[in-house]
Amino acid sequence: MTLDDRFVTVLNRTVPLLPAEIQEEFLQMISPTAILMIAGTMAVWAGSHYFGVGFIADAVMLVAGFAFLGLQVFTAASDLVSAIELTATARNQSDLDQAARHLANFIAVVGVAIFTALLMKGAKKAAPKVKKAIPLSRGSIIKLSGMTPGHFGVFERVAKQENLIIAVRNTNPLSTPLIARGFPAKPMAIKAKTSKTNGIVTIENGLYTETWDGVVTLKHKTADGKDHLAAAFDNGYAVVDQFGVPRIKNGEILDLPSNPGWSVQPGQIIDTRQKRPLVGDYDLLGVIDPENPSRNLALAVDNKVLLENWTNPQTKRVAATINGQMDQPRVMHGGHDQYSGANLDLSDADGSTVFMPNGEIIPLLTGEDVAAFYNGINRRGLAVGDKIPTGDPNFRPYIIPDPN
Repeated sequence: MTLDDRFVTVLNRTVPLLPAEIQEEFLQMISPTAILMIAGTMAVWAGSHYFGVGFIADAVMLVAGFAFLGLQVFTAASDLVSAIELTATARNQSDLDQAARHLANFIAVVGVAIFTALLMKGAKKAAPKVKKAIPLSRGSIIKLSGMTPGHFGVFERVAKQENLIIAVRNTNPLSTPLIARGFPAKPMAIKAKTSKTNGIVTIENGLYTETWDGVVTLKHKTADGKDHLAAAFDNGYAVVDQFGVPRIKNGEILDLPSNPGWSVQPGQIIDTRQKRPLVGDYDLLGVIDPENPSRNLALAVDNKVLLENWTNPQTKRVAATINGQMDQPRVMHGGHDQYSGANLDLSDADGSTVFMPNGEIIPLLTGEDVAAFYNGINRRGLAVGDKIPTGDPNFRPYIIPDPN
């Protein structure tokens, strides 16, 4: 039995050892076409000097984040290494059975989507021995996108209806179950990020309160924290103080239900109307005309005012159409490829999902993949915010929130 054949055997024997809820997803991943490529990648790993627990742990954390898996990532990585080594040195069927058990343990911890993403990375690093990319199942692409299945379908449908390429940056997967429960998306004015431990938009460590003449004021020790706090309060949101008490701008307490439906933690930004915390939005990477993909136009200055949200009528229309088919607005601003602070090659966009007008879905796992995609369609970002000629010597551009 060749090494590739041994890996095919192990992959097939892994299926019944997996938790029942992910067996079907794994079966889709190891389709007759894909299984040979997957086995080929794993065979290359078996003979590669870089392959080991450290390599696997680093790669998994790059895709999923340390906080998402915690210390179990190292135990899982050890299982994958054992599966590869046992298959490579197998002398009998029992060795292959043991390798399958280790592989099932690894996939049960990280999930099918992350295992597939890891294989795709391995295929790239192992090139030219592995010529073809590992295909992702639809379920794996949806999970990596951070969208709910229903919202994923909305993007897919609108891309077809509008005959446009719609690219979306992947959302923190910890936000996904909260999105499914109807938690509101963060608007562009809120710059604080989603937490790596719970997916809720959070102003990180440094909050403290001061009391003067009976009035409690929530403050932050860092410059960024002060900005995030001011943005939250100025836009009508509440912020949970260091004691777990949500407060609005004047220091008054925002009353929440006795069982609010999530773990209330310091720094979380709360929508005062819905009385729920903000979670990740669906961050457009770009809305692209397939007939002229290199054209990238956006309104940056209006009446001598440098706008914060650079966008155009087409992007606004698409965002409105998508939002109209969701439970509430979740596309909150223009595309990242029109953001003045983005890299010209968009490599800072990280993982993204591209919805093509013909129904094809293209997963971009890393910023490098995003840059390659944009290079392939000859499109660049608009990172020129500090280079706009003023013309009038009295012109003083300043940033204001987009009124729309």
